Amino acid sequence: MKNPRNPTESRQMRRRAEERLGVSPPDDSELRPENFPTILHELRVHQIELEMQNEELRHTHAELEGARDQYFDLYDQAPVGYLTVDKKGIIRRANLTIASMLSLPRAHLVGQSFYLFVSREHHRILLNHLKSEAETGTKQNIEINLVKKDGTQFHAQMESSPLGFEDGALGLRIVLVDISRLKAAESELRRANERLEEEVRIRTSELIETNQALREEIKQREQMVRELSQHKADLESKKTELELKAKELEQSGIAVGVLLRRSEENREAMEGNILQQVDKLLLPFLTDVLMTRLEPVQRQGIEAAIYHLEQITSSFAQKLGSPNLGLTAREIQVASLINRGQSSKEIAETLNLSPDTVSFHRRNIRRKLGITDTDTSLATRLREFA
Repeated sequence: MKNPRNPTESRQMRRRAEERLGVSPPDDSELRPENFPTILHELRVHQIELEMQNEELRHTHAELEGARDQYFDLYDQAPVGYLTVDKKGIIRRANLTIASMLSLPRAHLVGQSFYLFVSREHHRILLNHLKSEAETGTKQNIEINLVKKDGTQFHAQMESSPLGFEDGALGLRIVLVDISRLKAAESELRRANERLEEEVRIRTSELIETNQALREEIKQREQMVRELSQHKADLESKKTELELKAKELEQSGIAVGVLLRRSEENREAMEGNILQQVDKLLLPFLTDVLMTRLEPVQRQGIEAAIYHLEQITSSFAQKLGSPNLGLTAREIQVASLINRGQSSKEIAETLNLSPDTVSFHRRNIRRKLGITDTDTSLATRLREFA
């Protein structure tokens, strides 16, 4: 608000008043009748000056009312709550926002103790804050729980700064912000962090167990590799031993082969020698004996012996004696007599056997020669070996 009594502004206003009047002041200022026009002039100028001051005052008053309306509009419609309290905590002023936050008419707030709207467990916090604010005189921040009309509570951020009232008393200008959503978000974030930490702990525990299991598996595999390496070394050693034994067996086989060849050669030589002795000595001797006077039975026996010796030296006997056929010596004798044309009875008399025994040998010979049907003659089959 401008001060119209300022000397400089007064002189300027007087000059504007004189300009509006359109005349200049007389030089004579004495109170004489002849100076009345001058005095009248001065009075008229002063009147105009007062009118101008009044006009300016009205303009200033309008500006102040606009500023006040703007201030109260900003104060009441602010997005945060405003309170003005004295040092005892009595509310001197409150905006509509804090009234809405507390669900109360603003008129019910002014004159009330701020403690009535603060949760009981935070009274001590508020008291310490007010004392600290009065002592330090600096801005401070705290968090408190405010209580609504219905008894529900919400979190609020409180910022205060010192304030002096018109009566000289001290107080606080308080700004309150509802941080319930922020607290809820922080609580949810904290729970999420706790869940995450729990999941991390569980996952870490699982990873530790998995790592331990992998280490055990690695140890087992390393042990298996060592065992396999040992087995491989043992196998290599056994392989070397087997190779040595194989060489020894090969050499032994060669020696055995040589011995077998020599044995076969000796056997062939012996057989040749025996056959030669039979052919040159035994058969001529039996033939000479046969020319002497003999009993029929003796003659028949010598003839049979001559026949068998001849068969032994023949290819027929050698074929029947093949290991593939598996004929016994008695079966070869029976087969030779059958091939000679003797009957079972004659064979029995010649070999001094019973007819049943001869029949038994005949069945065995047929089986070993592969004769399965009764239509094939044993004598016919034996002639194939002759």
